[in-house]
Amino acid sequence: MKEAEIARERLTTLREVEEHVGTYYSREWVLRNVLRMSDEEMKEMKQQIEQEARDAPDEDGDEQDDFAPQQEAPPKQEKPPQDDEQE
Repeated sequence: MKEAEIARERLTTLREVEEHVGTYYSREWVLRNVLRMSDEEMKEMKQQIEQEARDAPDEDGDEQDDFAPQQEAPPKQEKPPQDDEQE
């Protein structure tokens, strides 16, 4: 349970600094100081992300976000019946 609380706190902090990455914080700083990843963990994570992107590209060739809620297509509207009679 304690590990889950720590992970939750790190992800909350990540969300809070996310908009500042590239302006005030580097991605590497966030990985080291917010997510507390070691050099080896960063290397492994980068490799996993690259592999997942190669294995499951979406329509645009980008990595598909399997964890994001998927949006359903809006229901198709039926066209009203057309009269076959010509005036």
